[in-house]
Order: sequence, then structure tokens, then C-alpha cells
Amino acid sequence: MNDNIADKIRWIINNIPQETNEIEKIRWVYINLGKIISYNYKELDFKTKVSINDNYISKYQTCIQVSDLLNEMLNSIDGISCVSVERQMDKKYFDEAHRSNVVTLSTGERIVLDLIYDLPLIQNNCQTKNFGFFDDGDINTIIISTFEDKQMDSKLGFNTDYNDNRLRELKYNLRHQDLDLLPFEERIDYIINQIKPFISNDCDFVEATNFIDNELFIDTISGFVIRHNIINPDNNERIRVYIISDAIDKVWYTYSNSERLHKSSEATVVKYISDGWFNRSGGLYNYIEKAKGR
Repeated sequence: MNDNIADKIRWIINNIPQETNEIEKIRWVYINLGKIISYNYKELDFKTKVSINDNYISKYQTCIQVSDLLNEMLNSIDGISCVSVERQMDKKYFDEAHRSNVVTLSTGERIVLDLIYDLPLIQNNCQTKNFGFFDDGDINTIIISTFEDKQMDSKLGFNTDYNDNRLRELKYNLRHQDLDLLPFEERIDYIINQIKPFISNDCDFVEATNFIDNELFIDTISGFVIRHNIINPDNNERIRVYIISDAIDKVWYTYSNSERLHKSSEATVVKYISDGWFNRSGGLYNYIEKAKGR
């Protein structure tokens, strides 16, 4: 698979709309880069340098490389200055400090960008939550509303028929159905069949599973959700294992780039493990062993 996005990055820079203001130009770069890049920190060296002038730029990058690329792309726009900054986040998921960007406009106003956290939203046609939404305490930092985002997206030719409203409506409808009357497995199957059409076929593993975990499963799945990744050592392909349970029953689902989100079983997951797929944390092995003694 050709994952070189160097030409796409240069296309974004060369096609920044000129009849736009500075924030609209920033938005153009931010959304378009968000459509083509993917977060994959486990496979990369945080110290790897990447530049928009490189002939090869992988679509798989860490927050550090994404921040560096965004710096270069935005600093090509006259009148603005973009720098990388460390942002305090949950260190559980980061070997080094998380990086975001601060852009200073020609007026002296500043906006904070964190593209990594918007990748699942951009790639699943939802409104961004990290484009000028964060107040870092600086008196010159401005907040950009979702209304302003939509106005810019419309002007820039991006799709403004976001999934957000449809997803909120679906969650409302699910809450007001008598789903508790259904057996647990049947209820979970029904809910997942309702939410999985929201997952874009164009997003990669990390963005898809983050979208499932942080958007689709929130306020929809009743029960306790355990999540583990298993990895094929031959090609680094990943499968996300979801074990959804209540006090009595449990239901298994998996997500992969090839088969997307679908119903699975404990036996199927055990077969993957016996075939050499591994769970880096070891937590899935412990869960399966404890389940045997139930």
C-alpha cells in the first residue's frame, strides 16, 4: 500500500484559497491535513524528523510529527506564525509530552490547535472540537465557536452536513426506546447495528477505534466495555477486541480495517491468539484465563 502523502501535502499548500482571511486559510490546511494523516505512535520513533519538503511522508505519524508538519504548512501563509507547544495530557498514552500548535495571527490574536484529537472527527464527518476551542490562559487567545467553524467550512467547500446532529438524534431515540426489555445480547446487537453506519470506510484503525470509543459507545452501550488490541506480528495488522458485559452475559465484537466493526466470539479471539496474534499489555490473556475458571 502506498502511504506517501508528500504530494497531497504540497497540494494543500499550493491550493490555499486566496480570497479568505487568515483563520479560514488555517482552517483549510487543518481540515485537509486531517483527512489524509493517521496517528500511529506505536510504530514510530518520536525523534524522527519530517518536513513538507521530503519526497516521502508517511500518512502514519505521531503527535510530534503532525505538529511539526502543521507548523511548516501554516508558516507558509503570510502574516501568521505557528509554533509547537507541549500540552499536558494523560501520560498513560504518551511516551513523551503531547504536542499541539499555537498560531499567532497578524493581529496578535492566538488560537490553539490540536489536530491529533480531531482526526477521528474529521475523518468521520463530525465537527471539530480542537480548532480554537482551548483557552490556554493567554490574554490574546481567542475561542472559535462551532457556528464559526460551520461558516468557514461552507465557504471553503467542505461538507457541512455533519454527522453530529444525526448521532445526537440516534442517541436520543435509543434512550427513549424500551431496549431494557430485550435480552442483553440482543440489545447490544441492536444498538451496534444502529451506530456502526457512522464509521467511515475512509478512516484508519486508530481514528476508527477512537471514534467508536469516544463518540459512538458513549451514551449508547449499556454495560461494562473492556477493550484490547491484538496484533499480527507478521504485518502489524491490528484488531480491536470489545467485550461488552453486564452482571451475567457478555458479547464480543471486533474492529479491523478489513472487516470493520462486527460480531465476534471468545472462541474466534482465542483462535487469533493461538495463531500468533499478541496482546501487548497481556490483559486480554488474563481476562480469558479468568473466564475459564468462572
